[in-house]
Amino acid sequence: MYDELYQAWKREKENRKLQALPNEFYSAVSLYINSLTEEQRMLDERSLRTKLLAEELKYTRRLISDLLHLRSQKILRETLIEGAKLNGRLTLEEEALLTNIVSFLKARDKLITAIVSGRQPELRETEAKPKKILVRFLREIPAIIGTDMKTYGPFKPEDIARLPMENVEALLKQGVVVKLEVEE
Repeated sequence: MYDELYQAWKREKENRKLQALPNEFYSAVSLYINSLTEEQRMLDERSLRTKLLAEELKYTRRLISDLLHLRSQKILRETLIEGAKLNGRLTLEEEALLTNIVSFLKARDKLITAIVSGRQPELRETEAKPKKILVRFLREIPAIIGTDMKTYGPFKPEDIARLPMENVEALLKQGVVVKLEVEE
């Protein structure tokens, strides 16, 4: 996994445009870090293997953090400044984050419109709770972070769950789920 992470980081460093990652990439890295941590915990802390694992953990954490920062900057630049479409290059987690940013920008635009029209801006939250939709999973996916910042899953084929609408939209596009009820 370390090599895959390094290669992904290297591709992002060397290219101006956002590079595609597998949907389960972040989950795989998380599992990898967890396995390294568990292995390290089980060993004698003075052993050479423990010291090597500590270094591998340090570099893995540094690489994933830098990769996430690089990708976040590219996502913002490409979508907000350049207006580019990122179809197929975002992970599920990144799509959820981008949905939150788009919601923020829509609310900002409403605020600007109200102010420049001479209307009092509305200070209430437009969506305190994201609308949730009941879905059935068609294939296995790892746990995801919802737009409400809660963890959902992991899911297996035929599992049923109620997820935030924005996450459902992303999963529908990827053919991972089907809706089981009509939106309210």
